[in-house]
Amino acid sequence: MENFSIYMKNPCFENKPVRLGFLLILASWMYSSAAMSELKEVNTNDLKQFVDEGVAVVDVRTPGEWRATGVIPDSKLLTFFDQRGSYNLKEWLSRFGEIAQPADRVVIICQVGNRSRVIADFLYQEMGYLEVYNAPGGIEDWRRLGGAVERWPSGAAE
Repeated sequence: MENFSIYMKNPCFENKPVRLGFLLILASWMYSSAAMSELKEVNTNDLKQFVDEGVAVVDVRTPGEWRATGVIPDSKLLTFFDQRGSYNLKEWLSRFGEIAQPADRVVIICQVGNRSRVIADFLYQEMGYLEVYNAPGGIEDWRRLGGAVERWPSGAAE
């Protein structure tokens, strides 16, 4: 069965728009596959402790989402899929590598945990990140349970 890395390495997908349907099918397959059994998740209470300990939290949402909800203070803002569903894996991995190395503990967060699940699983399964965690409730759970957020400035670099 094909996996995420095959899609990501396939030149016909590189730097091209990815349709939402494809992503939903892919996420559904990954969520139901045995590969997902190894994915680590961190609940919001434990995420608060990770933040206090200085663990890198990488927010993969879009700038519009950051503006709408705010961001976790000191989180690293690194959009993966843009509004059209496009991505540039090589550039994203390069920037991600400046944030965390494969042995580092790192949390991936998005709006509700779907995109972050796909990305965290890819980092674990294909890129060798052993301490990568998905925040399954995303920023919505973080805010609902009283997690601190700061306004993302509209003039900030995207």
